[in-house]
Amino acid sequence: MDGSFSPGATPVLLDADRTASAEVRHRPAARDVLADTIRHPGAPATVVSLAVVLGVS
Repeated sequence: MDGSFSPGATPVLLDADRTASAEVRHRPAARDVLADTIRHPGAPATVVSLAVVLGVS
């Protein structure tokens, strides 16, 4: 990943976790997107909370 933040990733990540949580929780690509998203200073609290629950840093 390039480390850039995409505000559009937030609803996609949260929706994906609701509808196919195993994909977000176990797929390396999804975890990478989540990790890149939470590194941005403007990362929404909901996504940061999801990362904490999943142990993604």
